[in-house]
Amino acid sequence: MTVGPVVKTKEKGPTKCYHEVLFRDLQGRRIKKIQFRNFYCASLVIKQQQMCGDKLRWRTILEEKKLMADPHYEDDAQAWHSILESEFTAAYDPDGTKPFRFYLFQPSPHWRRYELRELACYALQTTPQNAPSPTQLNSDALLKSSLFGQGDRNMRNIVLLQQRSQEIVDTINTFESSETISNNPVSALAFDHGPMVHVSIRHNSDSTQKLTARRS
Repeated sequence: MTVGPVVKTKEKGPTKCYHEVLFRDLQGRRIKKIQFRNFYCASLVIKQQQMCGDKLRWRTILEEKKLMADPHYEDDAQAWHSILESEFTAAYDPDGTKPFRFYLFQPSPHWRRYELRELACYALQTTPQNAPSPTQLNSDALLKSSLFGQGDRNMRNIVLLQQRSQEIVDTINTFESSETISNNPVSALAFDHGPMVHVSIRHNSDSTQKLTARRS
């Protein structure tokens, strides 16, 4: 996702200000949540570029949302806000490739600069119910193969761990930020007949995941 700088439609006098947001690699995914930190914006409106007949138009998908209790006071001027898909109007097109514009409003003359910061969108990719993942299929095939002998207990446990943690990985994958993910979700799983294993799932810069395990 690319968030553009604040654009003004006119240099002087009354003008419209907006951030334009371009998406990449979101085809087939629905934007479920938008999160950002406000910086002195009193309210905003979100529009989405859509094809209407033979022309591209900007259609309103979020009516004016209030961000500050009073535009003249800065008590909540830098608060965090979330917008859910359920708040969008019927005009919203879930095609994740269409750009958004965040129109910003600030009627108070006290604040010369206002914008949105640390804006992130979270998308949900729907997969068929009960469909086995490629990882699960590969693990099943590996466990049934003759590669494991009696002395390969540790390797077998790692593969079993990978299978049992797949549900956690899938849950994390459903909400995917277009920004860099800095937090590292961690979970702890236990074998039914073995010691507890610490599992760490890390998102690398190339959007791949690495699963590591160690015994407690």
